[in-house]
Amino acid sequence: MKTDKKFTDLEAKAEEYLAGWKRAQADYQNLQKEHKEQMGRIGEIGAMGFVEHLLPIIDHFDLAIAHVPDESKDKEWVQGFFHIKKQFDEVLENLGVKRINAIGKKFDPNFHEAVSQKESKQESDTVIQEVQAGYRFGESVIRHAKVVVSK
Repeated sequence: MKTDKKFTDLEAKAEEYLAGWKRAQADYQNLQKEHKEQMGRIGEIGAMGFVEHLLPIIDHFDLAIAHVPDESKDKEWVQGFFHIKKQFDEVLENLGVKRINAIGKKFDPNFHEAVSQKESKQESDTVIQEVQAGYRFGESVIRHAKVVVSK
């Protein structure tokens, strides 16, 4: 009888240790998953910081391209600027950065920053002009689009 009690006690102790080991294993797997998610977020934050530094360059490039005279647009050196702009757009796209489409949309303070209002035939609070492009990374806004809104 004494061996049966001893065996039962040892079996209970083994089950207790096994349950503890399973909890520790589950905790470790959860920790690995959380670490992986945190590293992903850190990467996203780094990419967003890089893009924030790149956006003024892209803005000035857009401004320069917008001021190219129509008679010069077919020249090879001007075409080179258009190709560079395309490469900037591809870099942003590959990083997961998207331009915020503003023109014709209802003003949304989550994505737009109104810099002025103008009388317009458009419905009130509709974006009628984009002063500066806005960009987002996933659901996070890197920079709000600066817009003119209809009265």
